[in-house]
Amino acid sequence: PAVEGGCSLDSVGEERFEVWDVRISPQARIWNITGPDDWGRLAARYPRDVTGSRQHDWYRFTGRDGAWALPDWSRVADDWDGVHLGIAGYVSAAGLAIPSGDAATVLAGWGPDQTLWLNDVFTGVDRIGTWTGTPGLEAFPEMVLPWLGPR
Repeated sequence: PAVEGGCSLDSVGEERFEVWDVRISPQARIWNITGPDDWGRLAARYPRDVTGSRQHDWYRFTGRDGAWALPDWSRVADDWDGVHLGIAGYVSAAGLAIPSGDAATVLAGWGPDQTLWLNDVFTGVDRIGTWTGTPGLEAFPEMVLPWLGPR
């Protein structure tokens, strides 16, 4: 099954997923998030002030009071074709107040090993099939996935 099946944290039970092999151009420009600093630099380089819409929730969640930023995706797309959040980046950065220029940012709404595609850099796609199962711990019973808790 796809990595998404094993990394899902919010399963509602057995689900069906269409699994596709998507080929990406070797020239694709990908910003990789491997930790908090990568996310903070992305939001600082392409800032979009979200203080008005996020301050209350993010203060409650992190205890940090001040300005908040997220990446301005339309500006990011000028320089990058996709933004990939690796598993290590997710585990080390999700939910933290991360310094970002004169503000802070929170990596929220993403899952491990996800890519946000901003430009069409696909060179081909093939449907592999349908995967049925319960995402999360049960997806890979032979593997230890530390972010999903003890077995």
